[in-house]
Amino acid sequence: MGNLSKIFEALQKAQKEKQRMGAVATKVTKSTEKGGKVSSVPPEVATLSSAAFSEKELPKTFISPWLVVCRGNHHYVAEQIKRIKTHILHSFPEGNAPRTIMVTSAGPGEGKSFVAANLAATMAQGIKESAILVDADMRHPDLHKFFGLPAVPGLSDFLMGQVTLEEVIKDTGVPKLKLVPGGSIRENTVELVSSDAMKAFISKVLSLEKEGFIILDTTPVVVTNEPKILASHMDAIVVVVRHNSTPREALNRALNLVGRDKILGLVFNDAPQGMMRLYGHAYSGYYYGTRYGPEKTRVE
Repeated sequence: MGNLSKIFEALQKAQKEKQRMGAVATKVTKSTEKGGKVSSVPPEVATLSSAAFSEKELPKTFISPWLVVCRGNHHYVAEQIKRIKTHILHSFPEGNAPRTIMVTSAGPGEGKSFVAANLAATMAQGIKESAILVDADMRHPDLHKFFGLPAVPGLSDFLMGQVTLEEVIKDTGVPKLKLVPGGSIRENTVELVSSDAMKAFISKVLSLEKEGFIILDTTPVVVTNEPKILASHMDAIVVVVRHNSTPREALNRALNLVGRDKILGLVFNDAPQGMMRLYGHAYSGYYYGTRYGPEKTRVE
C-alpha cells in the first residue's frame, strides 16, 4: 500500500509539473507575439506548415516548409535546386568549385531568399560538404524566419564590432548547415559591406569551413548598391528571375552591375518551360513552376 501511495504522489507531482510547463509555454508565446526577441513565424509559413507536415512529421527544431530540399520527398522544386548544386560541384576542375556564392535578383519579390536558403541546405546535404548561409540583406533581414531563429545578433552587429563571430553563427537544425542572420537593421549598410570587417568576415568563415560553402543572400541589384560591392568578394553569382515580374532591361542592367563573368546561372521562378529563350542570354538556366514569396511591386 505504501508503494501505491508513493506512485500516486509521483503521478500528482508530474501532472502539476505538466500544467506548470503548459502555463509557461502559453506565457512565452504571448510575450513573443507582443514583440519578444524570437521572430514570429510568417503567416504564409504558418499556413503552409499544417499542409506540409503531419503532427508526427514536424521536426523538433522549427524548419520552414519553404525549405523544400529538407522535406524528405522528391519535390519538383527541390530537384531543380539540386541541379544548381550539381552544376557548382561538377562544372569546374576538381578542387576549383566556387566556395563563395552570392544569390541576388534585379528587384525585390523575385524569390532570392527562397533560392539562397534551399541552395545552402542542399549543399550541406553532400557527403563532405557543409554550408554557412549568410543574410547580407541587412536592410530587410529575412532568412532567420526559415529556421525560427532571432535576427539579432547577426551580420550587421558583427561588422559594427559589437559581437564576436562565434556569437552570430547559429545552428539551424539542418545537419551541417549554419546561419548568420542579418542582425540589427542599419542605415549604413553600404559602408558596412565596404568595410575591412566584411572582408575579414568572409575570410574567417572560409577558414572555419574547410570543405564548406558560403551562400550570401543580398539586397536586389538594381535598387541597392550592396550587391555590386559584395560581388568583388564572391567566386560566383546566382541571379533569380521571376517570370512576368522581372523586365528584361532590369535583368540586363543587374547582370552588368555585378559582372557577367561571375554569373553561375539564372534561376527562373514561376517560369513555364521554354520561357528562358525569351531573355536571349547565354547563361545556364533553371526554372521551377511554383510561386514562392510574397507579392511585391514590380521593378520597372
